[in-house]
Amino acid sequence: MPDITYTPYVNNVAPNTIIPVNTSGVTMGVIAQYKTNATTLSNYSLTAIANAVTQNNATPTVIWSAAIPANSLGLSVIISVFFNLYNASTQFTVGQTFNYGIYIDGVALSSDTLNPTIPYTQTTASNYAGSSGGILLGTNGILGLRPLLITATIPATATSLQISLSSSSTALTTATQIGASVVFTYYTKNF
Repeated sequence: MPDITYTPYVNNVAPNTIIPVNTSGVTMGVIAQYKTNATTLSNYSLTAIANAVTQNNATPTVIWSAAIPANSLGLSVIISVFFNLYNASTQFTVGQTFNYGIYIDGVALSSDTLNPTIPYTQTTASNYAGSSGGILLGTNGILGLRPLLITATIPATATSLQISLSSSSTALTTATQIGASVVFTYYTKNF
């Protein structure tokens, strides 16, 4: 590999350019060899949860899923996930609880195999759970401008990304809606 030429910081001020070059002057930076791809799996829109959630069931119930983009299979990705729940006729009550998790084909995206889900407790009575209008409505809620960011390597045979709930203190029917915004960002060779 050719030597990398650079300009050092002077008096704690960054130089105008720091460009790795080869002997012929062509840029050969590692980052320059890859391009970023972002695939939106879901734009935020309220839809009925995929399956009713049974009260106090410790087994995760899939409430939302989307197909994994074929061009991200086998790659390392950053997954941005935001979701909240809504019920037009019933409020989520203070103290209502559930655990949520993000999965690929039923396998939790968590390094904690004993507790692969995140506990949530509603702290404000509302028709929404998680957050609404940029305001958290409970502990461990997610905001649209502060989504969950998950790094993962997508198996070559993966089919779907899922959001699941377990251990809900109250049963949730399909009258409950979920709004989810999910984006995959991954890198591929630029040649």
